Amino acid sequence: MSNYRIDPRTDLRSLEAFYWVAERKNFHRAAEKLNTTQPAVSRRIDQLERCWGGKLLVRDKRSVGLTDRGRLLFPQVERLLRLHEDMRREVSDPACLSGGLRIGVAETIVHTWLPPFLKHMSTAYPRLVLEIDVDISVNLQDRLLERQVDLAFMVGPVDDVDIRNRPLNRERLAFLASPGCGLSPRTSLAALAEHPIITFSRRTQPFVNLSALFSDPQPLIHASASVAAIVRMAEAELGVAVLPPTIVREQIAARRLVELRCEARLPDLQFVAGWLATPDVGLVERVAEMAAQVAAQHEAETRAGGREPRRTSAAAPREVGGKRHRS
Repeated sequence: MSNYRIDPRTDLRSLEAFYWVAERKNFHRAAEKLNTTQPAVSRRIDQLERCWGGKLLVRDKRSVGLTDRGRLLFPQVERLLRLHEDMRREVSDPACLSGGLRIGVAETIVHTWLPPFLKHMSTAYPRLVLEIDVDISVNLQDRLLERQVDLAFMVGPVDDVDIRNRPLNRERLAFLASPGCGLSPRTSLAALAEHPIITFSRRTQPFVNLSALFSDPQPLIHASASVAAIVRMAEAELGVAVLPPTIVREQIAARRLVELRCEARLPDLQFVAGWLATPDVGLVERVAEMAAQVAAQHEAETRAGGREPRRTSAAAPREVGGKRHRS
């Protein structure tokens, strides 16, 4: 047990500055996290070091590290900040919370349950400013680890000790084509292989599993980071789209696209909420739980509407691909 204790004269903001500089190993990133300036963070650290009578951080051109004194202080500051977050969670009115929250979102979610989620957020946290970053899941995981987003809705689960996972919903993938392509609603992989296939970017789960699904002859597989582009290409009879049917319900209802059934299917997309375990994680956990409720409602409504029937193990068709990827 260390002999160092938190000085009651120490300002909480100075302790926050110390924690985030040490955690992110960078003054600029700590300032971004605290929504302040780098000089303000430096002043808070100087105040803290004067209070403690010695250096807490070692600075060089590329990074910031802890001194021996700083290493003794860091876990106690972390505990204090967690206690402060617990107190705020128990006592504060969510409607009074302000500041910013950066959320990374896979594009499939943008086209399904993100709008009702944002509506719930605006009601529960009217003063919270949201920054929405849309990207593929593998990039969102990197952005989460690099502290560029606070919360990510992505394909998972994410196998990383630093990231917590909360299951959200599943989305079925399907082959979709314009009626003008001349493909039968019940078709074969060989017939599909005669047409270009259009799906998500190369580093995503659908693209990788598509490559594994087809043996010779391999179809031409086009990749796009834009769902809108994939849909437009399929409607223009430029190929067969591989997308969740929930994204294109209007096109299916209008018969601009039809779902093609074949003997094999691609694995579902399992979405999760991911975040890092830091002392200020209380709000992020509450937002992740709200997202899980909205996603579950979306999945239930989709099944109840008869668009996505629940599969049983007896009727499940052959799956392909065993390696975990992201979309």
